[in-house]
Amino acid sequence: LGSRTDAASLAQHRTLWDLEFRVTPMPEHAAVRQRVAEDLKWLRQADPSKGPALLYALEQGYKIVDDKEGLRWVEEQKKSRPAASSMMASSQAASEWRKNNSFPKPGDGDEKRTTYFRSLLKATDEWIRQWPEEVTPWMERFSAVRALEDVPAVEVETTGEGLLKAVENQGGRFSMMPPAQIRVAELYAHRGIRLEQVPALVEKGFADGEKRPLGRGSDLYPQEAGSGQQRMQDMMRWSGWSALVEAYVKRNEPAKARNVLIEMEAHLAKRKPDEKAEAFEKTMHAANQSRYWTLMAKLAASENRKLDAMTFYQNAISARPRRAEAVMAAAKDELMDKARELWKDLGGTNEGWQAWLARGEPPTAISGATSRWTKLDKPLPDFSLPDLQGATWRLTMLKDRITFVNLWATWCGPCRAEHPHLQRLYDKLKDRQDVQLITLNVDDNLGLVEPYMKEHNYTFPVVLGRLYVDKIIPSLSIPRNWLVDSEGVLRQEQIGFGENEKWVEQMLEAIEKARAGGG
Repeated sequence: LGSRTDAASLAQHRTLWDLEFRVTPMPEHAAVRQRVAEDLKWLRQADPSKGPALLYALEQGYKIVDDKEGLRWVEEQKKSRPAASSMMASSQAASEWRKNNSFPKPGDGDEKRTTYFRSLLKATDEWIRQWPEEVTPWMERFSAVRALEDVPAVEVETTGEGLLKAVENQGGRFSMMPPAQIRVAELYAHRGIRLEQVPALVEKGFADGEKRPLGRGSDLYPQEAGSGQQRMQDMMRWSGWSALVEAYVKRNEPAKARNVLIEMEAHLAKRKPDEKAEAFEKTMHAANQSRYWTLMAKLAASENRKLDAMTFYQNAISARPRRAEAVMAAAKDELMDKARELWKDLGGTNEGWQAWLARGEPPTAISGATSRWTKLDKPLPDFSLPDLQGATWRLTMLKDRITFVNLWATWCGPCRAEHPHLQRLYDKLKDRQDVQLITLNVDDNLGLVEPYMKEHNYTFPVVLGRLYVDKIIPSLSIPRNWLVDSEGVLRQEQIGFGENEKWVEQMLEAIEKARAGGG
């Protein structure tokens, strides 16, 4: 980069710093931070008109060297300088709003959730007035309209049209998955408006989604060909198919709905995961099974085949992944509501309903809940990885005891929310000889990890394992916890984090069960 000051070169300093940390042994990272600090002095003198490229480079650098005064300066510059474009301005406005308005947590209840989305809907009025052709304001408004069931149909239509037009105006520069056409089709089908447009929207969405490259490739992180992309394409297909069936049922076109359901059934058979598949794949397959049976039930009910519909609803309830109790309490369970409504329509009693529910046992090998574990039998491959103190960890160090492994990154919001609980768990385990706790960090920029740990006074061990984790899980979702037995075999896995005051106790219970040889 030398002394180049063009915007593209300024932005590349972040990549330079990332690579310097990656190729430098951990004990020498202090010297890398010193070089970053020198770069920052030079960057601070650069032409302020370089705008976002300069500020983003400075922000990343100040995080690496843990310069809080520098970070405050960057924040002030962001507020005082006009954005380089309406795209940046609208994104910044939405980001500021989210900082000041916390997203409802599981268990907050319907009232807080409704208040949040009504406030968001009101905020988008001003954003759209200022930036009517930008995607971000329309996408935020779309999220609010989708969450609020009482928004008038005309406003739903206006929001759908606005989002589609904004995306079209970008000329392919703005990418989302599922595509905007399918998102709008789902909303229209759910609300029962503009149903005649749904098939064309889905067709256009499929065409756009299949030709659009998903994500960015990198020689630093080789992945199995098509793994993550296939999942994204499958997700797009299921969203589009669901919108089509819903629309055809409401338009009283059962033959067309049945044809789509046949496609869905064939896809389920084609994508059925085997026993060794990743837990995420099993969870997604179960969710798609549940969606298929729910739509089968809606079609049967529309044709007055009510007993068939009850059977299909039971299949849907049994197939869907289990969810954490807090999530169940916070979210409207439309599937259960529809099934119970039909049960009452058939003259069923409350006692009969409870007995009917008990007949369907949810699958035991699939779990989408943050408080449940999935059983595995996966020997971990050998490794030699550094930690933040410069020590080297190897697979042999996990043997002869139970190891609790947490996978995380500094950019992961749920990971950050989990960390205070993880620190308390570590404090309880650190002096034990039969159990140990380590974490595998998967950050792209290794220079951000140590400042984050110091800022929050966390002391749990951090092993830098991005490339190692990529070999085991090509399409990673975090936070994720593992229980590894005394032979280095991954026995149980848990994905996600939900706010739970008993999290530490639940983890200790799982550890003790694993230590005793329980499943």
